[in-house]
Amino acid sequence: MLNEKYTCGSFQLRLLLTLLSVACAVFPTSAQTDSSKHIPEVTITAVRGEQLQTGAKVQQFTPAQLRVFATANLGELLSANTPVFIKSYGPGSLSSISFRGTGASHTAIVWNGFNLQSSMNGQTDLSMFPVGAFDEVRLQYGGNSALYGSGAIGGSIYLRNTAALVDSPQMHVALQASSGSFGTQQYFGSYGYSGKKFSAQVKYYRNSSDNNYTFTNTSAFQSPEVKQTHAAFTQQGVVLNGGGSISKFTRINAYYWWHNNQRDLPPTMLQSTSLATQADESHRAAVDFTYARNKWQSILRSGFFLEQLRYSDPIAGIDSKNRAVNWVNELEFSYTISSILKMISGVNFTSINASSPGYSSTASPSQNRTAIFAAARWGKQTAASRFKSDMSVRAENISGVWVPVTFSFGTQIRVANNLHFHTLVSRNYRYPTFNDLYWQPGGNLQLKPEYSFNAESGLNYVYTLSKHHFKANVTVFSHWVDNWIIWLPDSVNPNVWTPNNAAKVWSRGVEYSLGYTWQPKLNTTVSINALYTWQQATHEKVAFAGDAALHRQLIYMPRQMGSLQLSVHHKKCQFSFQQVYNGLRFTSSDNYNYLPAFWLSSAQMSYTFQLKKYPASARAFVSAKNIWNENYQVMQWRAMPGRYIEAGLRLELLHKIKHQ
Repeated sequence: MLNEKYTCGSFQLRLLLTLLSVACAVFPTSAQTDSSKHIPEVTITAVRGEQLQTGAKVQQFTPAQLRVFATANLGELLSANTPVFIKSYGPGSLSSISFRGTGASHTAIVWNGFNLQSSMNGQTDLSMFPVGAFDEVRLQYGGNSALYGSGAIGGSIYLRNTAALVDSPQMHVALQASSGSFGTQQYFGSYGYSGKKFSAQVKYYRNSSDNNYTFTNTSAFQSPEVKQTHAAFTQQGVVLNGGGSISKFTRINAYYWWHNNQRDLPPTMLQSTSLATQADESHRAAVDFTYARNKWQSILRSGFFLEQLRYSDPIAGIDSKNRAVNWVNELEFSYTISSILKMISGVNFTSINASSPGYSSTASPSQNRTAIFAAARWGKQTAASRFKSDMSVRAENISGVWVPVTFSFGTQIRVANNLHFHTLVSRNYRYPTFNDLYWQPGGNLQLKPEYSFNAESGLNYVYTLSKHHFKANVTVFSHWVDNWIIWLPDSVNPNVWTPNNAAKVWSRGVEYSLGYTWQPKLNTTVSINALYTWQQATHEKVAFAGDAALHRQLIYMPRQMGSLQLSVHHKKCQFSFQQVYNGLRFTSSDNYNYLPAFWLSSAQMSYTFQLKKYPASARAFVSAKNIWNENYQVMQWRAMPGRYIEAGLRLELLHKIKHQ
């Protein structure tokens, strides 16, 4: 039963002892080596989400892009550089994502191999993910539940912290500070050490703003210009990661991320005032232990995640403290049968607990999840490979209830020297959240999991001629999501809203991307990148007969999005200009009311110079966003700022340590 009580401590103890026993069996100690012959050191591979992506559309951000957005949040990075829609409630406020017409709870956020989606509401607030906290950011479009379980229906975002081992010890220091409009202050710093046996890194960030921008209140008579109030925020955090080689065949990595966010929640255009506040704090800790030898690799992962949220509204008399604790343990095996065939399998154990004043006093929201997964990868993993494919399958039991088996199958074929065809089909699911099940009044323990069938196909073209490089991609996709959970007025008591498996949604579309790079001189580069997406997400099943939502576009889901970016890099100077388009979004299910489309322009200039006598560089930059002072709304009645400026300085030092 979903609400079955159990003793969390005893369960975790049994699980830990089990995993330790298995680990002792599969991870031989470094002393157990064959002294009669030399065995070459085995390269430890990446997380399985990076190994099993054949047929999927994948977008990897470059280190240069991440440096430019170091003090921005993940929502701002994706909004400027991808064809996904970011639902922003304003600077410093909630920012959620919509991949290919799916909902905010249909995207997996995978941090160093662990899915961070909220067990309480299923969503992830991208405004609390500063880009500088991560070393790698990668997007995979389409479903991925076979690898990471519930919620990976529309797409996945992979966030990694890395500290590579190097033969020559070195340290790296980065410091960045910037100041901008509306009292905005942003700081970032990192220190890293890399050696042959050990590496470590620490990062700190702090962002704050008064957020007192002026906007046009279109809800008031004559649409006056007013100043935003009660919208200040401060967020800060620390990220630690390190790892080392215990022997030629073993490595251990550890990660810790503390994040604190304090924000005032501003009034909507329809409200005269607001005193509401929200405080978020999270502690995320994880460790992974890898043993790789010959053709075998085993990975033991364990992660502990504590999420706390306090919402206060003196006007409404609300002071709500919410808490969720996740403990995840996973054991993964892989075996390379030949140069073209690799097998992967594993088991995952997850314990979830939550508490909230919104849950029934008699309910004990908790879940035990046990999953087994397996995958196979076929073909040479090189750009020149003519054919490669992979397949994944996952079965999962949640507190005694089996969810639908999920799978994915992807293929990539080289049809010409510079042209590749890729296709991917998958079945995915999302389990009801604790809020869906236990919220009082309205929670529904009879809810079924949402499940989807996803399919996509596309072409990738890459061509290089002398100083010119051209790339293009076109991808078509179709997603069917059944048992979509929506909250509706209760049939007995219309004043109470309750979740039901009342909808079926069909999302389909096409995505285009074009890129051109010209390097006329050794120290000069000009690049142009364009993105365009057309998508239609419609209700194919509705809650009741006569519902006007039938065959209509989902609310807050633009049919068209696009962007154009020009970048010029000459010697120590760099300039970039970007134009982003978001199509109209309907605000009513009958598609009668809507928010108009809008264009946003931004530009950045920077100058980089070397510091004399030091192995360091400095980069001064200035940027302007919403250059043409566009008056727009992403979410109805939520104010957005006009033109704003940011200027700052970034220092970087790379020092190679010489042995005495």
